[in-house]
Amino acid sequence: MAGAGLLVANRVPPVTEEQRLALRIEDLPVIDRLLVFPDQPLLGGISDMVAYGQVLVPVGAAAFGLQRRDATDLLARHYQVLTITYGTAYLLKAAVRRARPYLYHRDVPPHRAADPAGANSFPSSHVAVAFASAAFISTVAEHYWHDRYTTLITVASYATASMAAVLRIAAGRHFVTDVLAGVVLGVAVGWGVPTAHGYTALP
Repeated sequence: MAGAGLLVANRVPPVTEEQRLALRIEDLPVIDRLLVFPDQPLLGGISDMVAYGQVLVPVGAAAFGLQRRDATDLLARHYQVLTITYGTAYLLKAAVRRARPYLYHRDVPPHRAADPAGANSFPSSHVAVAFASAAFISTVAEHYWHDRYTTLITVASYATASMAAVLRIAAGRHFVTDVLAGVVLGVAVGWGVPTAHGYTALP
């Protein structure tokens, strides 16, 4: 599913110069208009690290006080969460084909204006996988660890995922609605997969 999503999304043509010049902030939904930032490469790089750092949390958690069988089980479920989230996010990107916020600015650098991923704004896959990982580890925490750790795991995971969401907007990579869609998708999959496997804890 993840492979199919990536393949389809990579076939989405970039935003042409004519299409880019026709983009107007005034045409956006009200919720998106106030936070349309230009391209910020530094913030974009930081948001990548934060989002994928969150994805690694279950991997690190598996090494903390878990037997090998439990760790393998945890990582297998997390892998399912990531593949479903990635696949769904990229299939949606290919279907919606929304231009990224930085393309709405007339002074966008030429290399960014021609970015092949410029039409893949909705939803935010970074935010989706970050929240999927946060929801997953929060859902299974009570199954594996003592109660005194579960609150810390939940708060830290969602705080990190939220930071990734804010940074994606500030970097000019996504609109508010892109991020909100990523949150909904990520939490739904991150909670749904372990619940389907019999975990009863709530995110």
